[in-house]
Amino acid sequence: MKYLTNWQISYQKRVVDASEALNVYLANGDRIFIGTGCGEPQHLLRELRAVLPEYQELEFVQGLSLGLNPVAEQCYERRCRLRSFFVSGETREAIQEGRADYAPVYQSRIPDLFKKGFVPIDLALIQVSPPDQHGFCSLGVSVDIVKAAIKSARTVIAQVNRYMPRVLGDTFVHFSEIDVFVEQDEPLVEMILPTQSAVAERIAGYVIKLIEDGSTIQVGMGRLLNSVLVNLKDKKDLGVHSEFLSDAHLHLVKAGVITGKKKSIHKGKMIASF
Repeated sequence: MKYLTNWQISYQKRVVDASEALNVYLANGDRIFIGTGCGEPQHLLRELRAVLPEYQELEFVQGLSLGLNPVAEQCYERRCRLRSFFVSGETREAIQEGRADYAPVYQSRIPDLFKKGFVPIDLALIQVSPPDQHGFCSLGVSVDIVKAAIKSARTVIAQVNRYMPRVLGDTFVHFSEIDVFVEQDEPLVEMILPTQSAVAERIAGYVIKLIEDGSTIQVGMGRLLNSVLVNLKDKKDLGVHSEFLSDAHLHLVKAGVITGKKKSIHKGKMIASF
């Protein structure tokens, strides 16, 4: 017979379905934060799409969007508006047409916007791994500005997904910091790497000449920057201190190119937020 601990009993009381969670906690005029990139809570966003016509004057705040983002769709223009900290393929058209706003800001400054009330969050929609034996969930593949949103939001709704890996580092959130749990397992959103191009390859050839062995690199995303990473295969003992990691980083680790041995801090470790 399985006995539940006190935290498990409390956790079970917070588990509801997505439609009920949104019905109780979403209100007209709310500012809603959506989790970043591959950590987007797809199930919550699908349910959000279904109820959006019932609400008005909603503002959505998000970093990188890779998946289902109904907020940027034209049919919801009069119901809500997106404020994005990153222009992605999913949001570019809406921003160009004036249906969404781009807020240019250093990623490192965004947490202060939440914490100091410059961009207050009413509701945060995030995705986590199931809690461990001590009640800690992991934000998994996407931490970045999500932790700040959790600590600042009036209400936090989390999709609990067994596909979300438990990642070490500053990724853990105790269940007590989350108001409502929606249990739904599904594959995570994947970031599809762009195909290489002759122009990108040629530019990358010039860039890699500027990178010395033992350098610590920060590389963004996109076709050109992915080409730069791919062409670093002959370098030695590179370190990584960056906002995100991709498959190209993984290949360099397996090849022994990225070791972090020469880093001045966090020696031997890659540091990233998503």
